[in-house]
Amino acid sequence: WLLLLQVATGVYIAFTLRWGSVWYLHTASPWLWSLVKFDPQVQYLAVLPTVVKLHAINAFVLIAILPFSRLVHVITVPLSYLGRPYQVVAWYRQRRSA
Repeated sequence: WLLLLQVATGVYIAFTLRWGSVWYLHTASPWLWSLVKFDPQVQYLAVLPTVVKLHAINAFVLIAILPFSRLVHVITVPLSYLGRPYQVVAWYRQRRSA
């Protein structure tokens, strides 16, 4: 549900807040850079609409639950799959006698 909420708010922002390309450079970029520097400047995010704030908070929630969900498979690389046979058939196993 959180992923669906993130997509829905992102699509809503893209279609309704058409001035996003302008405010992103002046508000979201400095705010994100302040988070990277561990000096959060909340005044940049405070002036944005509520749906943008929800979108940002939901992004942090998704990052926080990433290791505990199936979404972790997006960032893991299954290297063991590269060397395995295409199809393993286990039909010809010997049965144990009773």
